[in-house]
Amino acid sequence: MELILLRPWWLLALLPWLWLGWRLRRQSPLLSPLMRRYLLPGSKPAIPWRWWAALPAILALCGPALVRGQTEQTAPPLDIWLLSLAGSMEAQDLAPDRATRVRLQLQDLLAQSQGQRIALILFAADAYLAMPATRDHEAIARLLPDLRPSIMPSQGDNPERALALGLAQIPAGQTARLLLITDGLTPDKIRRITDLWPCQGRWQCLRQASAPRLDILLAATAQPVQLSPELAQALGRRSLPAPDINQMTDLATRLGGELHPLGTRLPLFAPLPTGLAPDPAHRQDLGPWLLLPLLLLA
Repeated sequence: MELILLRPWWLLALLPWLWLGWRLRRQSPLLSPLMRRYLLPGSKPAIPWRWWAALPAILALCGPALVRGQTEQTAPPLDIWLLSLAGSMEAQDLAPDRATRVRLQLQDLLAQSQGQRIALILFAADAYLAMPATRDHEAIARLLPDLRPSIMPSQGDNPERALALGLAQIPAGQTARLLLITDGLTPDKIRRITDLWPCQGRWQCLRQASAPRLDILLAATAQPVQLSPELAQALGRRSLPAPDINQMTDLATRLGGELHPLGTRLPLFAPLPTGLAPDPAHRQDLGPWLLLPLLLLA
């Protein structure tokens, strides 16, 4: 149990209160003490009741409160989707193309999500928060049909920026799952993602109650892909290499999650973590109780 002040700036009001008390003490009485005892033998010095009454009022305005220990309540799961809209997502190794298949898969994931908060981050050359964490799944469903590489202001593939933005969406002390939807990661990107992660190693992450986890949904086949002439011209290459599934699987494992390739069925990721959020209802304001002595003066 701890005593705190909810509005400590009201302590400044003690300065004029002390100054007024000093003035009252220095104020010369109308009668000297000897004359007062002679003329008013049964009288006592006047007590500055108003001045004293101001003290509990000031202390009440400061908001003294008892903190009855930190209590926590169960927070709904937080799922942060990091969706790549790089130009390579238009490759057609997954019919009709990778971006379309991802949209359909996310619609299915959204349909089975019950009560969890979902945030959506889009990335290409840079990352953008398309939807803050919300339980309004209908709002996310309305966004999905328009998510294609052509909507991004500049092309590229920068998953580490999306990861940094996703980690920033996690409230302090809470946990979350980050779902990275991508068609591949180079060794350099894997290294930068690892450097950004707040904990390293599966067991180390699992020991931390608020540690996030990274799952990867791979939107690509395991073979190199020949591009259509239009896409080859846009990307400046004729083919895309096969993703390094082993390194990506190792990355997901080290960061507490799993890798699943995009298929016709929903991926079987581990259940989302349920976190604990601080309960703000543990403070008891004692200010009103300090005003009870003033009722005696009313």
